Amino acid sequence: MQKVDEEGIDLKMPEFDNWEEYHIVSKNFNNMMEKIKILKIDVYEKEKKQSELYKQYLMLQINPHFFLNALNTIYMLNKRKDNNQVNILLTYLINYFKSVFARQGEMVPLKEEINFMLNYMAIQKFRFAGAMHLQCEIEPEAEISMVPAMCVLTFVENAIKYSTDFSNDLMIVVSAKVEGDNIKIEIQDNGEGIEENILKKINQNEKIVKNDREHIGIKNIVDRMHMHYGEAASVKVTNRDSGGVSVVINVPK
Repeated sequence: MQKVDEEGIDLKMPEFDNWEEYHIVSKNFNNMMEKIKILKIDVYEKEKKQSELYKQYLMLQINPHFFLNALNTIYMLNKRKDNNQVNILLTYLINYFKSVFARQGEMVPLKEEINFMLNYMAIQKFRFAGAMHLQCEIEPEAEISMVPAMCVLTFVENAIKYSTDFSNDLMIVVSAKVEGDNIKIEIQDNGEGIEENILKKINQNEKIVKNDREHIGIKNIVDRMHMHYGEAASVKVTNRDSGGVSVVINVPK
């Protein structure tokens, strides 16, 4: 035992074939140490992956492009001397970042995630002059369920990102309900949909690189869901026949 303390999991006992009892004990000991080593490596790799996913998640929350766009909108409103609108937008922005810095982990009540997303949408409406609408249909029982932070906002953000034509108002519908032991969250929009090759990568949880930029948002959500729930969680993204995108998220309640 002292040797194990000193040398750690790399310690091996010599195996003597001509001494049967010792050979059995030493072989079993070495097998046990090898299994411990593999287990320790697996735990280390899992912790490393969790740490990387958490760093990505923090970067997603702060979202420098969103922040810069909001500042640009404030600048334009201020240039027009629309002080009332500037004050309203600043309030939404402050509330948004209050929520970002108040979060204590990767899992949040669905109600908190919805409120976070509502603040985000309120800011985006300023930017796009109100050319988008949001409808929420959340069952009270679903509101208290814990979900991965950003799991709704990321897909709402994508709905806006993939809608380049705002001549027709963008409509986003977010719903959540309890189905058996699961929470089913749906995000639908009437936008332009997603290119089939990108859609395929999303559903296969592959990295998406577009215009030399790696897009980590959806993959980060799916990876964190699988880290928490394993195969019990799922995300399915499809293009709707009537136009736009449908996202269905299932997580254990």
